[in-house]
Amino acid sequence: MKKIIIVSIAFCLVALFSCQTTTEAPVQPEETKTTGTLAIKFDNVVGNQDLKRNSPYINPVTNEDFQVYTCNYFISNIKLKTSEGKEYVVPQEESYFLVSEGSEESQTIKINNVPFGTYSEVTFTIGVDSTRSAAGLSNPTKGLLSGINQGMYWSWNTGYIFFMFEGTSSLLKGNHQDGEDFMYHIGGYSGSINNIRKKTFALGSSTALVSATKTPEILFKTDLLKVFNGKNQLRIAKNSVVMFDPYSVEIMANIEQAISLENVKNP
Repeated sequence: MKKIIIVSIAFCLVALFSCQTTTEAPVQPEETKTTGTLAIKFDNVVGNQDLKRNSPYINPVTNEDFQVYTCNYFISNIKLKTSEGKEYVVPQEESYFLVSEGSEESQTIKINNVPFGTYSEVTFTIGVDSTRSAAGLSNPTKGLLSGINQGMYWSWNTGYIFFMFEGTSSLLKGNHQDGEDFMYHIGGYSGSINNIRKKTFALGSSTALVSATKTPEILFKTDLLKVFNGKNQLRIAKNSVVMFDPYSVEIMANIEQAISLENVKNP
């Protein structure tokens, strides 16, 4: 009986001591959020019409008919600048994106971890910079891997295809060695065939406000008519297949003009 009493007393003392020494963990204050998200969207068009794959179009300058079944291009090395002149450079490993007409999701690039602020300028590269291009297939980023999986890499020429534009035209049926398809695979990052293009766009009065509650969208338009009718006149009947060729530089000059700022939306 004494043993039972002693054990009971000991148990009570241990329980009492445990209750007295147990303390709740201090509540950690929530971290103040200082970054948000900014979206960059690309809309592919043919003049004043939205691009629809395998739909008929006419080039009003040359009267050449065409249909598009592939329109892919790389956007990389994105940099944002605030109205105060502060810059945010998207980390290299996260700054390669494939825009594909076949994937609506790919046409909107979401940039995370953007410091809060009012942004008045955006810079990006059309294509893939020389460092990544020269590295070939060694350790590609997620964005580059997406391009590789869609044929945006020349295994025979070590380099990424920056802009892939493919389609058909009745002009080529039965009278051209390449059949009825036109193919413009534009790339090259050094020497006389260097098609890397960096573009900077001032947003003007339509600045993009990034905050905890706002995700602005910067909309760009890619007009495929300007690929034909830009700085240089490209005729399907005359040049239906262009890849790693000096003439690709003239086409890239047109592509550079084809991408323009449309508007900025602040929700």
